Amino acid sequence: MARWLLALAVLAVGLGGGLAVGLSSRPAAQTRTIRTTTVKLISQGKSAGRAPAPIPTLLEGSTNPHWLQLSAAIPPDANLVSADYVTRPPRQLIVTWDRERLTGDGAAIWQRRGVAVWQLDRRGRGLWRRVYTYETLINNVVGVEGYGIELGDISGDGRPEVLITFATDGSAGGAVYHLLANDGYRLRQPLVKSLSQDEGTISFADGALVVRQGVDFRGPGIHCCFRKAQVTWLRWNGRRLAVTRRELRKNRRGWPPGEIPWRHGS
Repeated sequence: MARWLLALAVLAVGLGGGLAVGLSSRPAAQTRTIRTTTVKLISQGKSAGRAPAPIPTLLEGSTNPHWLQLSAAIPPDANLVSADYVTRPPRQLIVTWDRERLTGDGAAIWQRRGVAVWQLDRRGRGLWRRVYTYETLINNVVGVEGYGIELGDISGDGRPEVLITFATDGSAGGAVYHLLANDGYRLRQPLVKSLSQDEGTISFADGALVVRQGVDFRGPGIHCCFRKAQVTWLRWNGRRLAVTRRELRKNRRGWPPGEIPWRHGS
């Protein structure tokens, strides 16, 4: 009888210890998973191979862009620079990235910068398609120094449009502005405009796309100055951009006539 009692006691201790280990190990495993994901998406830099990896064409996951795995939205050899979200249908995720092939001493053999707009398929079910992409090779002649992403509602429907500023640098602060707007689930690009910081800027303000551009150039140098500034307000009616207001003002700011709008990667 004593032997049976001893065996039962040993078995109870073993089961209790196993249960305690199992319960205590589960939170630790979850913590490790979250920590690894965070480092991979935000903190970990990486160097690309000899040839650039392909850009993903499909993205699967949640129908909420905030819950998507950002590392799957950019090339596998790239580092995420920024992510912006449009949560009203059609939902979108806008990402920018850098990637480069480095030598042993850290010099860049090649370097690329890219931007992509992912849009949730109209049938939902967590399938996202890449509806806009631009990637450029950086060298001493051409390239993009950074992408600025700005969201603003210029149609009045409560859903923001996307303004992407391609900062091309140079002494005049060169930039090319790309406005992306949706006609239903069809993504359109109603405006592409080159405008250096010396000449003016384009940004969202007061429910409109505002173009500030210098007029009546007076010099004396190549960068200065404009006597007047033309300010144009544009609205998106679902099919095209419409001018709602235009003013010609004295350029009281002197040089330059606008403000720098971009905030990512510049």
